[in-house]
Order: sequence, then C-alpha cells, then structure tokens
Amino acid sequence: MPTIRWPDAPDWSSSKAEAITARVEPVQDAVSDANEALWDITQGAPDAQARFNHAHQVFRDRLQSYTETAEQP
Repeated sequence: MPTIRWPDAPDWSSSKAEAITARVEPVQDAVSDANEALWDITQGAPDAQARFNHAHQVFRDRLQSYTETAEQP
C-alpha cells in the first residue's frame, strides 16, 4: 500500500520529531501547574497569584521553546 502524505505536511526527520516530542511533556506540566495555581486563586490561597504568575511565565517560556523547535528547518 502506498504512503499517503498531506501536500503541506512537514518532512521531519525522526530526530526532529524526537526533539519536538521532548518539548511536549514540559509544556503539559507547565499547564498543569498554572491550572493548579489558578484554582488556588479561586480558593483564596495565600500567595496564589504570585504562584500563578510564575507558573504562567514558565508555561509561556516552554511553549515558545516548543514552537521554536517545531519551526526550525
């Protein structure tokens, strides 16, 4: 059976795919941390806003790293 490829699909090597995959879990962890901190804000936990601000920045940094890795040729 022939391989079907999308016309605009990126032609990633396995090492490129592995590099991108390696960036996924840290992004997911950062999302989880930010969500937990956001929940703590709704519960009135002390310093929850500061924890959320930090977790949100970590998420943004990791997402940027993921995006940059995916965009590299």
